[in-house]
Amino acid sequence: MIKPKAYKTEIIDKNTAKVSFKLDADLFYLKGHFEVQALLPGVVQVGYVVEFAKELLNLDVITNFQVIKFLNPIIPEDTVELTLKYNETKQALDFEYYLKNQEKVASKGKAKVSCNSNLA
Repeated sequence: MIKPKAYKTEIIDKNTAKVSFKLDADLFYLKGHFEVQALLPGVVQVGYVVEFAKELLNLDVITNFQVIKFLNPIIPEDTVELTLKYNETKQALDFEYYLKNQEKVASKGKAKVSCNSNLA
């Protein structure tokens, strides 16, 4: 998956991490999605959750997401903060995309995490 050109990561604790980035207008995934107003596809948002959860929290996210709510589109030049929070008891990962420049949530959801995940 093609990640944003530049992004900043922050590990808050062993179960929480944040990723901040500005959505570049020339990101490959925006081409043709959509003609009137380009926006970051939901499948790409899910892909970023899976990749950053693995990279930052060492979690294997099962691609069967329990809940996903797309509330506001993520469009070019938006400043985005992705928060990942792992609940060890439920073996679930909560995520939220927050539009910092608009001060509102873009999307949020919950995914199951593989039992083989290692947080050491």
